[in-house]
Amino acid sequence: LNSHANTNWEPYALELLAGILDGGDSTRLKRNLVKGKEVATSAGAGYSAGSRMESLFELDAIPATGKSIDVVYAALMEELVDLKEQAVSSLELDRVKNQIIASSVYEKDSIFYQAVKLGQAEATGLGWREEENYVKRIKQITPLQIQQVAQKYLVPHGMTIAVLEPQDESK
Repeated sequence: LNSHANTNWEPYALELLAGILDGGDSTRLKRNLVKGKEVATSAGAGYSAGSRMESLFELDAIPATGKSIDVVYAALMEELVDLKEQAVSSLELDRVKNQIIASSVYEKDSIFYQAVKLGQAEATGLGWREEENYVKRIKQITPLQIQQVAQKYLVPHGMTIAVLEPQDESK
């Protein structure tokens, strides 16, 4: 899903939205598609707020044995509809915020990752000072903002769907 976030808070909301879908074993895609409905052996989401150009909000899943691509696709779309129709709970959002903030803080233990983050902020036009505001901006995102970016960007007309099928190795 192409998501060229064009307000100063949208990239942070999209990053949190990806974490709500796929930030560990208790997140929505793992809980609902892998463990709950058992339609996928794995499912994930990702968004790179630090991209220089338009960025993609990505969803992926591997069908469970005996499940079709169509079944997995429908389950993914149900998750997106739910995010657009119902705001996430403050508890769920706070859990993801804490994970993202903790990861950001741990990255500061490494001079290498500090340099990467500062360089990325400069390369994308944000400026290195904006990197200092990252945690503050993540903390400010509300459940309503998560719902708003889901409604704005997770839409069918913005989707590109790719199906990767194993090749017959005997040929």
